[in-house]
Order: sequence, then C-alpha cells, then structure tokens
Amino acid sequence: MDEKKLARGEVIEKSILTAIERSRFSVVVFSLRYADSEWCLDELVKIVRCAQNKGHVAMPVFFHVSPDDVAGQAGVYEEAFVKHEKGFKRKRVENWRKALITVAGISGWCLGENE
Repeated sequence: MDEKKLARGEVIEKSILTAIERSRFSVVVFSLRYADSEWCLDELVKIVRCAQNKGHVAMPVFFHVSPDDVAGQAGVYEEAFVKHEKGFKRKRVENWRKALITVAGISGWCLGENE
C-alpha cells in the first residue's frame, strides 16, 4: 500500500514493482477481467518472484472466479490468454501462466455475489 502520493513524473510501473519488493505481503484479487490486464499479470510475476526469493507472502482472493479457472486459465481467463498469445512474446505469456498457477494453488478466499 502506498501511503504517499506518487510524485509527478514518476514512472508508475517502476514504483509499483519497487513497492512489491519492499512489501512482505500482497493481496491478489482475481476478478473476471484480471487476466485481461498485462499490468496485473506483470505485477503477479513480480509477487511470485518475491515469494520465491524473499519470503514474500501472497494471499489470493477469488472474486467471482474459481481457483481452478485461474490455475487452468479456463473461461474468461482462457479468452484473455488467446489474445495475449497473439500480442505478446511467448516467454512473457509463459511467465504469466506460471504465476497464475502458483498463486491459484495457495489457499485463499473465494467471494461470490453476496460477499
């Protein structure tokens, strides 16, 4: 959580990735459109790398999606990855897939419409 405002002219992506590195925990909210965002997926890769190398803890929340759909890139996640495979380098897409599988395998919270 960034308690201060980003300075004018600061590169947002770099600031977010640095904040992830400095954090001990990340709450990852997987939603129906999460996989559409290359920013979200790049941040997820960073979170997984920090978890593997620095003991960072990722806490997943599955909001209107199932952990199985996230891990297997099924449903709307499959649709997003069909587009990603056409528009991004294969290695980057593979890293996104691996990160989704890793975090979806962590015990988290499943929230539906009334939660």
